[in-house]
Order: sequence, then structure tokens, then C-alpha cells
Amino acid sequence: QAFVIQRDSGLRIAHVAREGTVNQDSDAGSAMLTAIQDFVSDSFTVGDGTDLDTIRVGGEVVWIFHGPDAIAAAIIHGQPPREVRDVFEEVTENVHRHYAEQIDSFARGQPLKEEVVTGVCALLQPLIDSESLRTTPDEGKQQNNRALKLIGLGLVAVFIAWLINAYIDGVQRDALVEALNAEPGIEVISVAEGKSYVIKAFRDPLASNVEDLLSRNGLQDSNVAIEFVPFQSLAPEMIAKRLREVFDAPESLDIEVNKSRLVLSGQAPREFRARLAEIPLSIFGINEVDTRGLSTASADVVAAVRKELAAPAVAEMRFNEGVVFVTGKAPLAWIVKVREHKIMTPGVIRVDFSGARPANEKILAYLREQTSAPDLVKLILAGEVLSLSGSHSEIWRQEVERVALATGYVTSIEDVEFISSEREEMAVLAGYLGEQVFYFSRNDQFAESTVQLMERLGEDIKRLVEIDDLLLTRQARYQVRAYADNTGTVEQNATVRQKRVTALAKYLTEMGVREAQIERLVGQDEVADDDSPRWRRAELTVSVE
Repeated sequence: QAFVIQRDSGLRIAHVAREGTVNQDSDAGSAMLTAIQDFVSDSFTVGDGTDLDTIRVGGEVVWIFHGPDAIAAAIIHGQPPREVRDVFEEVTENVHRHYAEQIDSFARGQPLKEEVVTGVCALLQPLIDSESLRTTPDEGKQQNNRALKLIGLGLVAVFIAWLINAYIDGVQRDALVEALNAEPGIEVISVAEGKSYVIKAFRDPLASNVEDLLSRNGLQDSNVAIEFVPFQSLAPEMIAKRLREVFDAPESLDIEVNKSRLVLSGQAPREFRARLAEIPLSIFGINEVDTRGLSTASADVVAAVRKELAAPAVAEMRFNEGVVFVTGKAPLAWIVKVREHKIMTPGVIRVDFSGARPANEKILAYLREQTSAPDLVKLILAGEVLSLSGSHSEIWRQEVERVALATGYVTSIEDVEFISSEREEMAVLAGYLGEQVFYFSRNDQFAESTVQLMERLGEDIKRLVEIDDLLLTRQARYQVRAYADNTGTVEQNATVRQKRVTALAKYLTEMGVREAQIERLVGQDEVADDDSPRWRRAELTVSVE
């Protein structure tokens, strides 16, 4: 038998059968062939436009020839020769060549003219009468009956498979719809059924893409078409996601939306706060903003501290709980300069330089450079104790102590083996003053030669006082003793000695010596045996502790 069927509707256009073959319902046969074709196309397509062209059931074979408007099919018993297929293909082409317009009109609902059916049958008949396909009438009858029965069984199997496939599709469709509705930013509008399902849904541009959604739910969309309508979702998750994208929020910032209230916590740069203030959040459905848990990002704090302290690039910084920790190879000169700086950056309590301790050699080199330490003075740093040895000025020693303590890496100074040049000078001055004798002309009046001597000694005494003040804890002691000759009574001579001690002590205080440093001795340790000028004198002894 041979059929010509309209491709889309499955309606029979023409049907011919060899003489003696039982003519079953050709419309039913056409419908069966179309159903099988559609099922195979829907369920087993390989995706490259390939169509079903052969069905083999027992000893029967069904050839199917596809054209743009119509399908030709032949039911043949046994294994037909290959050349018959070529002939059948040529017949299919002739059908389209001569009757394409009429078939197209038939597909659009126009009645099929008798001459078209006759013409198509005339094209098919020579193939049916071909000697290469001839069998006996009884054989043809048996073959025809067998083929139609087998096709009927096949159609039943197809229908059952279709039911199973439709059930599976329905389950997957329902699962897909449920997954879509559960996804923030997606709302299903409608589901239309047909050859494939068409799902329409609202979709926020920031919602998950379909591929990710299907993959997460173990679904596939081979027979489902999803049409999305853009909209902006007011779901809290979508508002938070939109805010993060619009304001370029950092990962360190937590964004939570509760109804119309926005809660921000974590760290965010100042630029984020500025952008947040520029855009009205009501366009996102936000009426209230809680920023109590929001803090300035660590990077911003560090950047602000770097700028405030003019930090060099080699100084590494990190911020944690109000403290900026400095590490790396920070120059000691810069550390000393900014160590006592009162930090002004908001949120910073203090700056910790303990992680940027230079090597001892660096610290000692810095001390020598800052204090111009001579090579004869030795500096040793053990832990946080700086030891000095050698000789140099007390002013320098005090300066090196000040600079060392200011580094923050020295807590105390040991100078047991250090001798200040001022101390040596002080000892020399004390010895020189102790060698001088102050003579009086009468009573407490200094002799002319002594007045001149005292003028010369004034600078030495002032220098001694200056050094004494410089050394702080090393105070000089001045001991004054006076003598008298034997010309007066004991009482008179004692009074004279007292006056002479007072006169020399007054001179010393005028030169800057403190009264508490002066010890007055009025007792004469030698007995005057004449009235010579040598007894009319006063002596000064200076001791240095």
C-alpha cells in the first residue's frame, strides 16, 4: 500500500493498494503513521532535523518519505530492493512538484479537489504495480492485514509510551513551576500546554538564570519554553542584592532587609556611606535605615592614618579594634617623630609600633647620628637598657638619654663607666679654688690684691655653679674658714673671724652659689702668735660629690 499524508494535520490525501489487498481504513492508517512520526520526533530526536524514515515490524517494513508539505509512506512485506526506494523518493518529489499549491490550500482548510486525489493516485499506482514488489493476492491480503495489525499494536505501544512521557513531563513541569516560584525574583504568571509547555513568569534582572535553576533542581527544559517578563521584585533578598550591586557594596558589609527597613552592619568604606546618602532609598522600597552596626572599613582607616602620619611605603599597617598596628621596616626616625603624635583619625585609639622594632644596630646608629656621638664613647644596647662608657660632656649624655627614651625601644640608661667632661672640669675648678687665699686689710675689708683675685675667680666660680646645675644630682660643697691675728681679745678675734667668713660667703652667693651649699667655720684651728698679715685671711675648700 502507499499513502500520501498532509504533513502537519496527518490527514490522508491519497491512498492506493495493490489489487487483491484488503483495503483497511486508510484514514486510520494515516493517523497511525502521523502519531508514530510525532512521537518519535518528540521523544527520540537527535537535535539535527533528522526524521523517522523506516519502521520495521516483524516481516513488514514501512518506508516514510518526507516532503515540505506532505509525507509519503509505503507498507511493504519482506525486504524490498533498494532501487524501489529511489523510485518512491522520485514519486514524492513529483507529488510536490505538481500539487504543492493544492496541498498547501488543503492544509489551510480548503477542500481537496477530486482531480488532485486522482492525480496523486496516478503517480503512486505505477509503484504499486511494480513487478519487483508483486506477490500473490493471498499473500498481499495476508501482508496487508498483518501490517495493519502490527501498526495498530505499535500505535497502542506508542499511546502508552506517550501517556508515560506525558506524566513524566507533567511531573517535571510542576517541579519546574514550583522551583520558579520558590526562587526570589521570579513569579510564574501562566502555564500553557501544547506540543511543548510554555511558562510565562515575571523575572527580576538580578534573579538566578534558568540554567542554574534547572541544574540545582535536577530538571531539564528540552520540552519547556520559558518566557520571562522583566520586573523589579520587592522580595527582601532581591532588594538586598540590588542595593549591593547599585552601591557597589564590599563583601565585608552585611545587608539585611526586613519589610521596609534596611539594616547595615560590618565594614564599609566612606565612599559607600556617601553614595548611600545621595540616592533616595524609597525607590527600592526602603523607608528606614539602621547603620548602628556599620563601621568604617579597615582599609579606609589605614589609609587615613597613613595620610595623617605621612607614613613611608615600607611601613605596613593593619587596623583592629581601634588600634593601628605598624609592622615592616619602618624607619626609626619616622617612628620617633610620630610616636608622641596625638592621632586624630576617627575610630583610632592609638598606634602600636611594637611590631616595627628595628635591629639594635639600627637603633644605635640612629642615636649616634642624632647626638653626634664621638667615636671614643661606646654605646651598647642590651634589651631595653642602653649602656654608656667613655668620656664626653654631660650635656651630650643627657641628650643621648632623651633621644634614646624617645625611640620607645630604650627604657633606662646605665652610665657607671661613663665620665662626663664637665665632672672632670668641675674637679679641676674645685682644686684650683681650694688653692686660693683671701686676705683682709682690716676686719672684713678685703685687701686690694684679694679684690683683684676675686674678680678673676668670678668666672671660674660661675662655671662651677653652671656645671653643678647641669649635673643635677652632683652638688658641690663650699667650706669657708677665716683667721685673725693676736692683737685683740679672744672675743674680738672671734667676732672678726665671723665677719670674714660672712664676707667670703656673701661673695660666693653673689657668684651664684646657693646658701645651702656653704658651710661656715668660725673656729680657728691654729693659734696666732703675732700680728702679721698672714693671719688676716680666709680660705675656701670646694668638694665635689
